[in-house]
Amino acid sequence: MPRSLCIHGHFYQPPREDPWLDDILPEGSAAPATDWNTRILRESYAPLGWARRLDREGRIGDILNCYEWISFNAGPTLLRWMDRHAPDTLRRMVEGDRTSAARWGHGNAMAQVYHHVIMPLATQLDREVETAWAVADFTARFGRAPEGMWLPEAAVDTPTLETLAAAGIAFTVLAPRQARAVAALDGIEQANAAWQPVHEGSLDIGLPYRAELPSGRSIDIFFYDGPISRAVAFEQLLRDGEIFWRRLADAARALPAPPGEERGIGGTDGADPANRDRLLAVCTDGETYGHHFTFGEMALAHVLAQGYAGRDGVSLTNFSAFRHRNPPRMRVLLHEPSSWSCAHGVERWRSDCGCTDGGHPGWNQHWRGPLRQGLDAVKQGLDAHFAAAGAALFREPKAALLAYGQVLAL
Repeated sequence: MPRSLCIHGHFYQPPREDPWLDDILPEGSAAPATDWNTRILRESYAPLGWARRLDREGRIGDILNCYEWISFNAGPTLLRWMDRHAPDTLRRMVEGDRTSAARWGHGNAMAQVYHHVIMPLATQLDREVETAWAVADFTARFGRAPEGMWLPEAAVDTPTLETLAAAGIAFTVLAPRQARAVAALDGIEQANAAWQPVHEGSLDIGLPYRAELPSGRSIDIFFYDGPISRAVAFEQLLRDGEIFWRRLADAARALPAPPGEERGIGGTDGADPANRDRLLAVCTDGETYGHHFTFGEMALAHVLAQGYAGRDGVSLTNFSAFRHRNPPRMRVLLHEPSSWSCAHGVERWRSDCGCTDGGHPGWNQHWRGPLRQGLDAVKQGLDAHFAAAGAALFREPKAALLAYGQVLAL
């Protein structure tokens, strides 16, 4: 049975520009660079565009544009800065997307919500604005409409999925522990069509799932491999590119056959079960490669070279291309609201949920509740001001606000 590998990088930096000067002022903590965007560019974003592969004598044998071979999303606030200060690296990203589209029929790039907003905590208007502005920015920079969209912290609920689906987004990517139950899609023959509870250890991550929404729309969902993604991000798996590859190849080959297919039960799509593909997806912050782990981009380049050579029967792809070849045959229900980085849903962004960053004695996060309430109050005031002022300036204030993303993308 074929095995595919998709390595995804989530690239993001917040808008650090001074609101009056519209440029980033010197940041001493980023030394020897003048600011953190510039430092991370030098350590990660640029090296990924020109990743070195060394031979046994330590000589450079190849220069690889990793953006041609990995799935990636880049926050619009980062891309805006790169357009001004790192156009060559931005061009490598765009070239990587175009090359992958020519190779696989679908580009590597995914869109990302415009700011790093926890979407389940946003208002309906903000969800629509964040999505519309993201689509406008992506379309302007990559010359095509996005198929997938990355959600900050993988934070999700049904209203968020409804907003993405209404904007034409076909899929997103979540952590495996966000899945609650799965079942066969209507009209597709499966061994068992009833809802089956799942958890991170039992969810089959090898195929996409379809989330059916109350509006009648739907959106497809991929789930990444949790243990390997954590090992890349936090356990120094990038110290050795060959060990990294073996971990990926072993995990890809260990993916089980889809339900029923191990017994020769085919689907109504007429696909030969023996030829049905399986996907191993690994997702981390893109800055992991080179910034968090020095020379991590070189370990990644080694892995990508093995993948595009088809070593061990594992080949590279991206989410869109895999989805086109292997449309969902199963439905999924999610834990709501949920995220990858908070075991309590999305509480770390509004309450003292117990998620800490060091476990200091007596330390707590009671301040989160009042801070969230204060920010929400400010937001309500801004919305009220826009509604009043916008009515005097625009025929359709909301439509003007949604369309402003096209101005930001100029």
